[in-house]
Amino acid sequence: MRIFILIFFVLFLVSCGGNSDSGGNNNNENPLLIRLYWDPPAQEGISGYKLYIGYETRKYETIIDVGNVTEKLLELDDNETYYIACTSYFINIPDNITEESDYSNEIEYSTKKK
Repeated sequence: MRIFILIFFVLFLVSCGGNSDSGGNNNNENPLLIRLYWDPPAQEGISGYKLYIGYETRKYETIIDVGNVTEKLLELDDNETYYIACTSYFINIPDNITEESDYSNEIEYSTKKK
C-alpha cells in the first residue's frame, strides 16, 4: 500500500451559482466555491486521487474521484463545517488491482458566517 501525506491549501473563496459537478449539495441558494490544491507524493505511477468529504471528522459521506490532477474546485453549502481528506490510488493494469493509500491529513473548513 502506498502511503503519503497531502497538504491542502484553500486558495480562494468566492460566492457563486451552482454547479452539479463540483461535489456540493445544490439545495442551497448561496453555495460557496473553494479550490483545493495538494502536493503529489514522490512515488511514480499514481493513477489518481479521491477526495473524501463529510460533516464529521473521519466520517465521509461523499467520495469524489478527481482523476490524476492535483486540484479540485468544490461547491460547498453555506453555514456548514466540512472535513476533507484525500487518498491516492494506483491501478495495476495487468492484474486489475487497485491499491489506495491511507487518508491524508484532514482539513476542517467552515462556511459559517462569523
